[in-house]
Amino acid sequence: MLNDPWSVGYVTTLIELVPFLKKEDWEKFYYKSGQKRELLVANLHVDQQKIVNDETLIRVNRNAVNQ
Repeated sequence: MLNDPWSVGYVTTLIELVPFLKKEDWEKFYYKSGQKRELLVANLHVDQQKIVNDETLIRVNRNAVNQ
């Protein structure tokens, strides 16, 4: 869902976090950010993990995503 309108803003935020000289630098940063997210999510309570991993949540409860 990377091309969904709601997702574009999040990707833009990642792009603007660090100045990248090459496309490959951005790609490495992108995948490392995903790995970091996985570690952070793994440390959450199981109920919280279900929420942050629910890809449909943005469509059914946008407020929950913003929280």
